[in-house]
Amino acid sequence: MEAKEDNSWFSKFFDLEDGVISFSLKDITIVLSMLINVGFLFFAYRACSRGEVTCNNIEWPMISDILALRPYDRWFIFLSTVYMLGIMQINMRAFFKKVYGFIPNKTNDRIFYTGIASCVALPMIGIFDEHEFRPIHYVFAGVFFSGFTLYAVWLGHAMY
Repeated sequence: MEAKEDNSWFSKFFDLEDGVISFSLKDITIVLSMLINVGFLFFAYRACSRGEVTCNNIEWPMISDILALRPYDRWFIFLSTVYMLGIMQINMRAFFKKVYGFIPNKTNDRIFYTGIASCVALPMIGIFDEHEFRPIHYVFAGVFFSGFTLYAVWLGHAMY
């Protein structure tokens, strides 16, 4: 009679081999991305239901209007840091290795450095909110959105 393998629900998120726990990059990305999106939806719901922003069929607040309010600004800094360090930076290193040797090293470095700039810029958008630090906020927003766009486009060209 064969012994049944008793795996927990969490065992699909990691591989245990020789005492080393290796987390699945795909699963970490999906779970943390969902967590962050649920957080943003909760922020919007809470801010609307408490009257902190105007929400109706005619007017809907920008996410920046909600994230400029306390405590949402602090939660945004936390969630964006988790996202950038827990998802983006890990994926960037994985893709750096994946295309290494297939594209010129300078191109790979440029893609990686552009991604790093966007990783640093996203939490800074929350630290420097648009009401008190408008110019700094817009600079970091520009760095994040342009950096992330360039990173994605350049990585797409490198992989296909």
